[in-house]
Amino acid sequence: MMLSGGVAVNSVQFEMELWTGAQRAFTVKSFYKNNDSYVAAQPEFRKKFRIHRNSKVPSAHVIRMWVNNFEETGSTVKKKGGSVKTVRTPQNIDAVRASFEQSPRRSAVRHSKKLGLSESSVRRILYLDLHFHPYKIQVVQKLEDGDAPKRWVFSQQMLDLINRNKEVLNNLIMSDEAHFHLTGLVNKQNCRYWSDRHPRELVQKPLHSSKVTVWCAVAAFAITGPYFFENERGNACTVTSERYTNMLQDFFIPRLQGLPVNKTTYFQQDGATSHTAKIAMNILRPLFPGHLISRHGDIAWPA
Repeated sequence: MMLSGGVAVNSVQFEMELWTGAQRAFTVKSFYKNNDSYVAAQPEFRKKFRIHRNSKVPSAHVIRMWVNNFEETGSTVKKKGGSVKTVRTPQNIDAVRASFEQSPRRSAVRHSKKLGLSESSVRRILYLDLHFHPYKIQVVQKLEDGDAPKRWVFSQQMLDLINRNKEVLNNLIMSDEAHFHLTGLVNKQNCRYWSDRHPRELVQKPLHSSKVTVWCAVAAFAITGPYFFENERGNACTVTSERYTNMLQDFFIPRLQGLPVNKTTYFQQDGATSHTAKIAMNILRPLFPGHLISRHGDIAWPA
């Protein structure tokens, strides 16, 4: 929502200052070279300065202002009389740098309140003077020693299998359980780390919390599920080997009837203890002889 005309002007001014003099000059030159076309100047700008297709390039409105300024003053920047007031002083730049280096995970809004500067001024300093970028932190499952080599071996096995038989992927049933957390999760969209270089930082979090567990199996020819793991009272419960076995016998196997499943069909499950218990494996091995992808299966499923 636009609060005032000043907001729009500040936004355009910020975009105009985002690009260097060489970039502005090249854009104006491309505009004239392409029969006064703002649209044609944009892909040439992207190609010249190697801008990723999903990254921002100067808008048509900003290019138009550069062209108008050039025709009026001979410069892409409109000349103004007197001194130009700015908060991007060396003192403020140093203060912003020190604040973000001390607390790189704190949001720009909170930094601006702490420093007594406007949010737009802080962001201009971050982008234009410090060349900082808000890197998004990845939260991943913690791996143990030896897990990475197992992943490499599994990937190579599957590639060899697919190279020998292109129909493997069309004859593969993938199964898993989704956990719907009752206490909610942290919104990773707001997790940022402000820095002038990528921190290459991972945040490891425990996987287990209060949740509802739902199982499903997906193949190119059918979707089997969902199946909710619940106790006798209809409440969510932990998946044990007995409950997993009951699900296979009472839910999964009956639904395989009528599906194009045969002795060449592969079945995948992860390495949860309830999945790989002897009673569960004794049910799955005869169903998919030599084609069970699992921990302790015919093809080892890695962490």
